[in-house]
Amino acid sequence: MKSKNTAWTLSTDDTELTLAVASNTISLTCLRNPAQKWNWIPTPSQVPMPGVQTGKNYQTLNWEFREVTEVRTNGHQVTLRFTCAEPVLELKSVWRAQPGPGPVENEMTIENKSEGNITFGPSVAAAGIDFVADAAVTLHRADKTAVGQGKVYQDVIGPNAQFNTDTGIIPLIILGIGSTHGAYLGFEWELGGFKVSSQTDPLRMNASVHPITENVTRAKGEVFLIPNVYYGTYRGDIDDGSNRFKRWFWNHKITRSLHDNKDEPWVEVCMQEIGGKGNTSITGSTPQSAYDRLAATGVECVKMDFWDGSGKCWYNQRDWMFRPEIWPNGFDFAGKAHKAGLKASLYMGGPTTIAI
Repeated sequence: MKSKNTAWTLSTDDTELTLAVASNTISLTCLRNPAQKWNWIPTPSQVPMPGVQTGKNYQTLNWEFREVTEVRTNGHQVTLRFTCAEPVLELKSVWRAQPGPGPVENEMTIENKSEGNITFGPSVAAAGIDFVADAAVTLHRADKTAVGQGKVYQDVIGPNAQFNTDTGIIPLIILGIGSTHGAYLGFEWELGGFKVSSQTDPLRMNASVHPITENVTRAKGEVFLIPNVYYGTYRGDIDDGSNRFKRWFWNHKITRSLHDNKDEPWVEVCMQEIGGKGNTSITGSTPQSAYDRLAATGVECVKMDFWDGSGKCWYNQRDWMFRPEIWPNGFDFAGKAHKAGLKASLYMGGPTTIAI
């Protein structure tokens, strides 16, 4: 329902976040663990309000706050609605606290209500927050690379320090203070990264989230979703914090088929190793016997990579369509897999896999 408040506090078991709206801008005024009670943002920290890309230039916009609605079923959700007159846009910033452990989540969407196309670019920041710590902070982040081959980075933040992450780093950073408590930021997308810097006083830091790596255009009536941001705090050491975040992610973010099916995750193998042209791709000419041979090994699911045998790449082409010259009988990959008693999945680039 609509609310007349101008400040709102959302809480999970681990994280208490207070936000406010003033002068058509969202500010965070408190971020703390309910048990630890250290406020990481003792002075208001403005949430970035997105602009648009016009050619090579980033254009800030004049947003006007319109209304707020609150829902208190299955947690607490606050939706802030803003509009822009030129170009005509509508922004919704949704703040959500779910029952149990974990962070407070922010989802932001922009609907194009103008008559033309609107472009958003890498200059859009999904979050920016000024932190203040009560003791020396260690910045934790980790590579995305395969198990046993990755690297965990742990740096004590000193005066005037600067750290940048990119697409090669898992989209989660943790600011840990020994074994006592900490805060973290995460975002819901595979690309982009964080910028973390400190002042002369290393206990004063800024962290910003930059998940957009290319221009994205939306036509009239279409909606641009800025990747969701997770704001979290915890009490204890980094294991306490990361495990409670993992529990939240399992409860609220994991695909329901994986969450609810006791047989998942399946044993999966990449078909590129055994079929197609050479050993690089599966095509319509890959025989049923190739699928049958894999099924005989005991695997449960076969994966097709984004290469489609035509020398092109699904991920780069981004049309997600089969090539008729490569698949003359239609896209029969899943049909052949199912006939062999296997499940089938498509690797769509980065960590994205779709089961079919």
